[in-house]
Amino acid sequence: MRHGEGFFIVLPDLIDSLAVASRLSTPGIKQISYPSGNPFVVGVWDDHELSSAETSSSIVALIGAHSATSATAEAVARAASGAQSVDRLAYAMAGSHHVVAWDGRRTRVQGTASGMRRTYYGMTGDIVVAGNRADVLATICHASLNDEQLALRMMDYVPYPLDAVSMWHGIEAVPPGHYLSMRRNGRSATTHRWWDAPEPAKKLEAGAEVLRQALQDAVAARMGHGTVSCDLSGGLDSTPLCYLVAAAGERFLARTVASRDPADDDMAWAMRAAETLSGMDHLIVSADELPLSYAGLTEPLDRADEPAGTLLDSGRQFVGFDRLSGTATVHLTGNGGDHLFTPSLVHCRDALTRRPITAIRNLRAHRIQERWTRRAMIIEAARSDSYATWLRKAATVIHRSEPAPTHQLLSWDMVPTMPRWATAEARDIAYTALKRAGRDAAPLSPRRGIHADLAVIQFGTRTARILHQQGEARGLPMQSPYFDDRVVEACLAVEPLERASPWDFKPLIKEAMRDVVEKSLLTRRTKGSGDSDKVDGLHRHRDDIAALMSPSQLATRGLVDTNYLIERLQQPGRPGIGTEQLAELVQLDNTIACERWLNSQPHTPAERMETAGHAHS
Repeated sequence: MRHGEGFFIVLPDLIDSLAVASRLSTPGIKQISYPSGNPFVVGVWDDHELSSAETSSSIVALIGAHSATSATAEAVARAASGAQSVDRLAYAMAGSHHVVAWDGRRTRVQGTASGMRRTYYGMTGDIVVAGNRADVLATICHASLNDEQLALRMMDYVPYPLDAVSMWHGIEAVPPGHYLSMRRNGRSATTHRWWDAPEPAKKLEAGAEVLRQALQDAVAARMGHGTVSCDLSGGLDSTPLCYLVAAAGERFLARTVASRDPADDDMAWAMRAAETLSGMDHLIVSADELPLSYAGLTEPLDRADEPAGTLLDSGRQFVGFDRLSGTATVHLTGNGGDHLFTPSLVHCRDALTRRPITAIRNLRAHRIQERWTRRAMIIEAARSDSYATWLRKAATVIHRSEPAPTHQLLSWDMVPTMPRWATAEARDIAYTALKRAGRDAAPLSPRRGIHADLAVIQFGTRTARILHQQGEARGLPMQSPYFDDRVVEACLAVEPLERASPWDFKPLIKEAMRDVVEKSLLTRRTKGSGDSDKVDGLHRHRDDIAALMSPSQLATRGLVDTNYLIERLQQPGRPGIGTEQLAELVQLDNTIACERWLNSQPHTPAERMETAGHAHS
């Protein structure tokens, strides 16, 4: 098993690529070569993560968790004279992986449609180099940090298309669902779409059958390479994965983390599941072992190629991992379930012309649950502004420091907001970026609901991917099967008003697991929140936050008013977390994540080269 962070870079078939590859010469480095002998793919990966084949004029490699066999790769390599054979491979394989192919003329590099596996590229000298880690490429290409992205990342969230931009000038991100084509001369590259969301037309029962098979295949793609461990929270995301692993017949580990909150019933549901799961060794982590939120801010941070709120949760996310990593070789999480099985309310608006009676019934129920007035709901449902117009309006909210508009659940998305401690310069940067994007930005889909689905999935994969990088650095790679392309496609293909309901909780996964999970477990309608640990952690560790931000690299860059932030931290907190306070906590998390991430970056040329050569071994 690999101990440390995996990565790879892809180089053109040029003699110059030898010098680039030599910068990564470190124990554990592996290489796939062109027939010429020049380096093609260079990096660190476990042997079972790679399936490749080559002919005299073509190479195909899959890197990650996949269901491909050597025979599959060989068949594609023989037929790799065009993009269609690679497309067929990408659509056929279960798991989560990159596809890298060369057909004698061009080199193709692509991640997943969900964004779980991402691709970046940049220039070093006058050749293009691509890879799966933006920070590795930034080191190779001597790229400088992008202050615009730092300013945007302090918002409660970054809307598409600004969310897919890398943290470095000159390091470009390939949008999810696209691939990178590197020309033969190695001097330029272009991106091309290879994936489109499926038409959401399947009925619940038929869609659930496809989802069940997709999840079974996703779990199978992670089996057979050692012992699997899983989270078992007792919820409707992690519990099905445990049952699917148990059905495979191999002994596995499951981790359940207790909660301090007496209203949190996760443990009770997890213990009910454990009683009927066969072949499972159950690790129960007591609530006393679970750090409060914001603990460990002074500890060193493992490398990640972008900041995300998950960087603050390492102590909580990995509690008990030391007892798993000695035995397990991969850890499965339930990340992605919420993103797939609780689709946006805006689907109701889209359905007003297709299924008006059902749409109106659902909107009426949601209006009662959200405590909207009938007038507010009708006004919001009637809005027909374009996505570009919506972005420009969002820019105005940022520029004028206005509160976020209410009743946004039927719009393109929630309007992002900047924290109160953001400087005028940071607001101007965010305003300019949103305004620029709003000139001609097209949504991820013309239908608001599908756009919202894809935006939520891509947000989820971005944050989960950073969590995976942190887990990998701890010696236990993580996988999130719900974010596999085949699983995402199975969910998106279901009629949205059947995939979610105001009268039921996650009906699609319940139907899919009806004959897999013990029936009583599918009746759960609650979900642990961890809100009390958030509030308690903020009060206990506010001095640590203040120390982290004094001095602050964000302040040095002119983006944060540190004095105001510390004043906000010292104000007495209100009991509980209301909507306004929750939004500010998200902004606080993002600000702290940016600060910690900046502190983890190498600052001198020598440090950057050492990082490229050794930190990823």
